[in-house]
Amino acid sequence: MVSDYLCKSANDIVVEISQVQGDFVLHTDQSPALMIASGSGITAIYAMVKQVIAQNLESVHLIYFNRAPVFHVELEQLSRQYPQFHYHFIDTSRSKQYLDEALLTAQCANWKTINTYICGSTPMMKNAKAIFEKHEISNQLHSEYFQPCVDDTATEQPITFRRAQRDFIATKTLLESAENAGLRPTSGCRMGICNSCTCTKVSGVTKNIITGEIDQSDNQQIKLCVSQALSPVTIDL
Repeated sequence: MVSDYLCKSANDIVVEISQVQGDFVLHTDQSPALMIASGSGITAIYAMVKQVIAQNLESVHLIYFNRAPVFHVELEQLSRQYPQFHYHFIDTSRSKQYLDEALLTAQCANWKTINTYICGSTPMMKNAKAIFEKHEISNQLHSEYFQPCVDDTATEQPITFRRAQRDFIATKTLLESAENAGLRPTSGCRMGICNSCTCTKVSGVTKNIITGEIDQSDNQQIKLCVSQALSPVTIDL
């Protein structure tokens, strides 16, 4: 990660930072919204809450799961100051409440008809995705992942790093599986953004777990951190 890299690097290095990128952005009108966060996912959501207030949305509900009250005081203050902002904090050190339909309905009765923005733990993100797919409203769910979600239904596949002459079994992303096998491919963001882990797939079928795209062609560039093997795969590493 960037913060780890900066802490471990020598002094006097130059770090180039690009303009803001991504599509996890608030809708442009004043229609209501639901926001859901857990853990460090509140970082992205908190910035969006500030935008909600500046944009004067009709109403916004925030459901926030965390065992540590990060931004909790600030969010409580905002909820007192702006009546259209409804804040629901769930202290996971005291409560075992998980994201489900009952919770959504209890905290935001109209959740099926408004845009929802979510960022947080993989289990929570998977629950949300399943709920919205069940009601055929996936287009209303907008997600920002700190960690990509692999396809748990995919079977284990044998992987070969050709130049290293190493074979291993992939059960997660190609990057995670390689690391679990004791290999250390170059990587950075682990989210398919920085391109540090881009390499050539010599043969095999892979799935991009961010976009869902299936790549069956040989000699194609893939990103190890967001690629999951769907067949035996050979990598030029």
